[in-house]
Amino acid sequence: MTVLYPHERVKEVLRPLSLAKAHRIVLKPYLSEPLTVRPSKSRFCDGRSYAVLYAAGDFATAFAEVVVRDRLVQCDRRFVPFGDIAARGWIEFTLANDDPLNMVDLRESGCLVLGAPTAI
Repeated sequence: MTVLYPHERVKEVLRPLSLAKAHRIVLKPYLSEPLTVRPSKSRFCDGRSYAVLYAAGDFATAFAEVVVRDRLVQCDRRFVPFGDIAARGWIEFTLANDDPLNMVDLRESGCLVLGAPTAI
């Protein structure tokens, strides 16, 4: 099922965000072009209508979101296979200028306003 969010709802949750630097974790084959986005299914999009560039303000958050995700939830043994880590690389990047990015803000009531799953 393809979900397209109405433009008026998206505009309601857009917020300017300035980032001095950001961190991105990608699979090693993509390290030669780490800022290229490719459509892929994720909790942020259906993988067909648009692509998402995921980056975090710090390495720990990027690692938790990309590598760890939910694999440690309700687990006594907290383990991430080394292969899952070794298959990836990371970059730290800065934006070319101080212009803020328009980001969809899904904190607080953002998911409800947009109509997105709260698991996001």
